[in-house]
Amino acid sequence: MKKKLLAIVLTVCVLVSLFATPVSAIVFEPTPTAQLEAVTFTEKNTSKYPVEGDAITEIAAGNTFAIKISVTNPSSDPLRLSGFKFRFTYNVDAFETYTYTFENDDDSGTVGPDAMPSSTKGGLKGWTMQNNTGTAGLAVFAGTCEKTANQPVLASGEQQTIGYLLLKAKTNVENGSYSFGFEGENYFNHIKDGETKDEEVENVDFSKKLALTVTGGQNPTIGATTIDPTEVAYGSDEVLTMGATSTSNKDITSFVTFKVKDAEGNDAAGFVVNNGNELNVAAADAGTYTVTAEPNGDNCRIDESVTVQNATFTITKQEITAPVVAISNFAKGQLVSGLTVETATSGLSVSATCFDEDGNQLEEERFKAGTTYSISIVLKADKNHVLNAQTLAVTVNGGEEQTVDIVGNVAVVTATTADKDALALLLTPGTTPNAHYGMKLSDLSFTGGTVIAAGDETKTPIDGHFEWVDSTQDVGDPTVYDGTTEPNGRPFAAKFVPTDSENYAELSLNVRVHVHKATISISGINSWNYTEAFKYDGTVHKVELVIPEDLQGKIKVDYENNTATDVNTYKAAATISAVDDAHYAIYESVTTRELDWAIVKGDLAPTDAEKSVLFGTKEVTVTPADFGLTQDGIKIEVTHAGNSLITGYLPSDDMRSVTFTLRDTDKTDAANNASDTATLKFSSANYNEASGTLTIKIIDKNTDADTLKIDVPATVTYGDTVTPSVGESKPAGAGDVTFKFFDEDNHEVLTTAQPFDAGTYKVTASCESESTIYTAEATFTVEPREIEAKDVAFDKELTYTGNELTQTVTVTVNGKTLTVGTDYTVSDLTGTEPGSYPVTVAGTGNYTGEVTKSFTISKAQISSAAITYDAGPYGYTGKEWKPEVTVSFNSATLTAGNDYTVSYENNINAGTAKIIITGIGDHFTGLTEKTFTINSAEISGCTFAPIADVTYNTKAHTPEVTVAISGRTLEADKDYTVSYASNVNAGTATVTVTGKGNFTGSANTTFTIAKADLNLSVYTISSLCTETEVKTSTLPSNFFLADETETGFSIALTAAGGDAIFTQEPAVVDGENMITYQLNGGTGEATFNVTVTPVSSNYKAGTYDLKIQAYDKTNVSNRIVFESGSAVYTGSGIKYEKATIAGHSSGMRYTYAPDVATGATLDAAGLPLTVGTYTVTATYSDASSYGYKTATFTITKATPTGTPAYTKIETSGKTLADTKLTVGTIRPAGTIAWDLPLTTVLKDGKEYAWTFTPTDTHNYTTLTGKLIPYVDDGTDYIPGVIDGNSGSFNFHDVSRFDYFYDAVKWAAENGIASGTGRYTFSPDAVCTRAQTVTFLWRAAGSPMPRYRTCAFTDVDSRDYYYNAVLWAVEQGITTGLTATTFGPDVTVSRGQVATFLYRAASASKPNTFNPFTDVKTTAYNYDAILWAYDNRITTGTSDTTFSPDASCTRAQIVTFLYRYYQGR
Repeated sequence: MKKKLLAIVLTVCVLVSLFATPVSAIVFEPTPTAQLEAVTFTEKNTSKYPVEGDAITEIAAGNTFAIKISVTNPSSDPLRLSGFKFRFTYNVDAFETYTYTFENDDDSGTVGPDAMPSSTKGGLKGWTMQNNTGTAGLAVFAGTCEKTANQPVLASGEQQTIGYLLLKAKTNVENGSYSFGFEGENYFNHIKDGETKDEEVENVDFSKKLALTVTGGQNPTIGATTIDPTEVAYGSDEVLTMGATSTSNKDITSFVTFKVKDAEGNDAAGFVVNNGNELNVAAADAGTYTVTAEPNGDNCRIDESVTVQNATFTITKQEITAPVVAISNFAKGQLVSGLTVETATSGLSVSATCFDEDGNQLEEERFKAGTTYSISIVLKADKNHVLNAQTLAVTVNGGEEQTVDIVGNVAVVTATTADKDALALLLTPGTTPNAHYGMKLSDLSFTGGTVIAAGDETKTPIDGHFEWVDSTQDVGDPTVYDGTTEPNGRPFAAKFVPTDSENYAELSLNVRVHVHKATISISGINSWNYTEAFKYDGTVHKVELVIPEDLQGKIKVDYENNTATDVNTYKAAATISAVDDAHYAIYESVTTRELDWAIVKGDLAPTDAEKSVLFGTKEVTVTPADFGLTQDGIKIEVTHAGNSLITGYLPSDDMRSVTFTLRDTDKTDAANNASDTATLKFSSANYNEASGTLTIKIIDKNTDADTLKIDVPATVTYGDTVTPSVGESKPAGAGDVTFKFFDEDNHEVLTTAQPFDAGTYKVTASCESESTIYTAEATFTVEPREIEAKDVAFDKELTYTGNELTQTVTVTVNGKTLTVGTDYTVSDLTGTEPGSYPVTVAGTGNYTGEVTKSFTISKAQISSAAITYDAGPYGYTGKEWKPEVTVSFNSATLTAGNDYTVSYENNINAGTAKIIITGIGDHFTGLTEKTFTINSAEISGCTFAPIADVTYNTKAHTPEVTVAISGRTLEADKDYTVSYASNVNAGTATVTVTGKGNFTGSANTTFTIAKADLNLSVYTISSLCTETEVKTSTLPSNFFLADETETGFSIALTAAGGDAIFTQEPAVVDGENMITYQLNGGTGEATFNVTVTPVSSNYKAGTYDLKIQAYDKTNVSNRIVFESGSAVYTGSGIKYEKATIAGHSSGMRYTYAPDVATGATLDAAGLPLTVGTYTVTATYSDASSYGYKTATFTITKATPTGTPAYTKIETSGKTLADTKLTVGTIRPAGTIAWDLPLTTVLKDGKEYAWTFTPTDTHNYTTLTGKLIPYVDDGTDYIPGVIDGNSGSFNFHDVSRFDYFYDAVKWAAENGIASGTGRYTFSPDAVCTRAQTVTFLWRAAGSPMPRYRTCAFTDVDSRDYYYNAVLWAVEQGITTGLTATTFGPDVTVSRGQVATFLYRAASASKPNTFNPFTDVKTTAYNYDAILWAYDNRITTGTSDTTFSPDASCTRAQIVTFLYRYYQGR
């Protein structure tokens, strides 16, 4: 017993020493490999070493073979093998270990199952081996060797055989391919030369498998085919590997011939099979295919009762991601129909339509020079490709490549034809035109030289004509006169207009014009304003030429001897010249005129005079004035004197007066009215003689010229009434006073003539008493009245007409309308251009003063102009219509940009569009509106994007349609409405789009509604085998979609194989969905195919497997717990194995049946793969019982992940189309679009919604989100506040990805922290003490402090933080920097903020560890920082630092506050 124990201990020690893991490792490069190889062997009954034969890949049932284990060293370094362990498995159902015996003179025994090669055949001599082949299905070869001499050294490329496992293929083995491979712990060791310690070779390749095919055994039934991979892209050179397995899941690939079937079950074309199971798909079309298998000999079979699970694979359409198109034959003069559009992109075909700038489609026209065209390119992928590109690379005529967007399947590129060919002037113009000042170029014509195409060596003349560029232009000042600076004429812009204006450009040139002075003819100036001699009247007389009206202002006249006063004859001379002699010249050579004229004597008109004198008067003197003659130089002579009173007379020396002597008279003479007369003659050098009579009377009253005093103002103003009086100076007893007025010429002026004209006047007064005649005289002056501004008014409102306008003026003083020329003069009242014109009114005669006022010529309203344009109607094109507008005013055509501007409204969409003409410039103002009509476009010419087939689902199918016209995708509900017909049942459905808004009419397309699959799955009927009575079982009937109303069907039953368990085979009860059968008492399972034929034409007929089981075990189905469940789609098969029995899950097998109506499908391994509903059957079986339970397993849609990419916009006026939205990192594949039209103009800071639609809409949901594509200086933002007031402001410097995003948003929305600007929060800006306590105060609800007295001299009651500081002091949050200073502008640190918050929370002392090395226990803020850490308000600046003295930023403070309040 002790010996046995000792032997066991020694054995254990040896094993431990042999197989202890090496403590070090070594790496060989390239990697050494371990391999398994099947070989034949020969039994040598005299040797314990089998003789190795040939390598084999196939073995017949019942035959023996060996699995050879070997090692190969591919490295250049020698490998010295010092130990190893190899562990591999084999199939015990197919193979059994084999041994045989040997005997020789030295030894005898058993060989196998493990065997070693002889040392002479490369065996391991001197090794200690510890092989283990006693466990069925597992073989372990292990060995070690300490002797260097026995350690084989493998040079580069050499192989070492380790040993053999002898096996035999069982006679009842199922034919097929069987795999052998290393599993578990495997290694071998190497020992370096000169060393005793070995090392494990670390990088040995143990991955190689051995496949051995067994033939001659049981023929397996083909159960399934496989293919890997299951999806490749069209045109791929990847080789797919096909495989076949039996119903027992054995590899029988080598026993079958594979065929590929298309969707209709026909042999598919384009596939090449190499080496039996390698499938080349390079020449095959895209689509889904099925791999089928047929026996290629007698080693497998097809069982008609077994449904082969044939593998399917998909050749996906190759994506076209970078299409390239070349456009040629695009040139001026070329036919549009000759435009060539080609692509070298494989699988893509292209066609193009050309449109002009107005959106009109072109067909037979020719391309015009220098014109931009839109070329709409329709891209169509063939059946093996799919277009998945957002942009198209286009070259035009081999030029530079440009990139344009693809919308739908259309890309629009704009291209501009070359400019028109340039022309050259071969000869200079033939003549230089002559012009006169005042002419326009339109008054001139000129001849040009020969024009040819530039560079034309043939010098072929080009047809056309010359014209002025601006024929309305004035020729300007004269150029031909002495001292001119333009002796060769003045240049003016002209052009040559080719007849073929489509291909030739106009030629610009300068033509010089000699400008002469304009001539004035004075041949018609021969008349004077003199018809007869003037009579002398003491005034100056003037003679002048009569100037025709058309020459007034153009000529001037210089006179000699044309004015005179005295009587005489005169000769006047006139010299005529041009006023503007720089621009005008007199045409005639004689420019003088003469006139003989005279002033003859005037006529005197003396009045008779009467002199009344008192008796006793001796002399009476008279002058011409007494006879009303006031002219200078009048002489007086007596021609006759009476003698009754007059005794004589004596003329004065100058004959200007005469004194008469009278006889003595007395009262008697007075009483007798004594009188006498004299006749006097008056004469002068300038007057003819005239006579007058003087009467002298004797009166008897005295005269008094001193007593009476006249009271009259010395000065009055014209228009005032003069009323003299004598007041109290009138003597008592005197009669009424008579007043008379006399002008400066002593002519009496009647009182009724008031108001008196301006001048000096004499007033006389007289009255009589019984004895005395009282007289008095006084003088006064009437001064002209001042004309004031209020007296002057303009009569007209003048508006620009292009012609000279004349204003009129009215001057009204004190209600009297004055007369021009008499009362006032007025300066020029004419003007042409809009503006202000000053006019001076100057008083004359009775008026004085000068008033300057301005009248205005207003700009003309543009509405008064004549406007012509084409009012349409036009057809909607999606582009702006801008009819050309011509504006004329008083027959003159106005110039756009100078006189008016034109804008348009509502000129894209169908309806009434508006043209707005706005007057501008110097002459016009206001605006006027005109309208034109845009008719809806006909939608019948639209194109539809293909609509994918759908499957019948009891509901109306309304797939989205994509409609395009001229390459532009229309917008549903805006441009058209959609209706559907025949869109419920399987067949062809019709989609009708009806134009709306900008479109009219309708168009149709169709799509296919495929028949639905019945919801068929395996149905199992289980019974105890002892139940041998005739049974009737109702079969499943819920094959149809949930909302189906037509659920009728018939069934047929076909045996599909299995065990003989029936006395009466199952049969369908006529017309019913049930079967009858009778078990025979045996156990087993039989399978039948149930064919279901629906009545409805909306479903395909289908077949499901009916399994009838006869058990001799107890049915424990009611003890199985199996709840329904769900999972999210992953793209891979999902197991749902949650059934239990008595709390345990072992012993369960699961099968899955997809509900095809929900889109559910299985993967190649039979696991649920796609979104849908599955029936999962859990089957339990042990030695004494069986059972099953079903559950519903649902795979729900997955949500795409990732974020889109887009172009950030930083300038205004852009649209959503400019953002170039792409899927970015969103996965899976799909498309993304803005929810609003691409024409939407972006607003600053506004969010816009987008929707991502996955290509695989069955398994993925759509993904939605919002982006802000246009902001001033940032990308993401949040709503903010300004001055504590919530508002629609945006912080552009706060991103949704910032750690402080939620905190800033919370602070902004709750009025805690305002921005530093309308769009900025400044998260990295440091905070002050004032800002910090304000944040705390606002977060606390902005409570009013109890006390209003502040001790701090640096805090004013007007400061925004005043209440916050008072509150913080009351709450014990701060005491200030000193007793009198708070330090509002001092930067706050992280430690101080934590302290403020700790005090505000009135928190207890924390009881936690201190993770921060920079926070000392002695620090004033120690407790505050640990409290903040413990409450997750802050985690520090790193795992071990808090940085208490670092400045605290605005972002950090609001984050602290947010975390604190969120955690309360």
